Parts: sequence; C-alpha cells; structure tokens
Amino acid sequence: MILINSIFPIGTPGRDQNFAEKSRNFEGHAGKLADTAKMVATAGGCRNKKTVEEIFKTSAQVRALSLL
Repeated sequence: MILINSIFPIGTPGRDQNFAEKSRNFEGHAGKLADTAKMVATAGGCRNKKTVEEIFKTSAQVRALSLL
C-alpha cells in the first residue's frame, strides 16, 4: 500500500521504486474506475439526467485527484 510504503525510513532499499510502482498502479486503477463509471452512465442504464451528470462530475474528480 502507498501509505505503508510512505512510512518506511528514507534510505530503505527499494523504497522509492516500490512507492513509484504502487503510485502508478493506483493511478491506473483510479482511471479505470472513472472510465467504467462513464461507460455505465452513457450505456443508458440510468434515466435520471442529474445522476448521470453527477457520475460524470465525480469520475472527472477521481481522475484529476489520482493524477496529482
């Protein structure tokens, strides 16, 4: 987990590489979740326009936060 890796002391062998790998995995997963949410919203499963708009808004926020 990213949190566990972040508390390892600086200089721990492999700390930076492990953190970078976990960070990339998190970003990729968050992006897939955001894309899936958008696909579900556009597939017509929800007829409520406000709900669909909120799904789009939230998926954009997830994507933006994961890229910080």
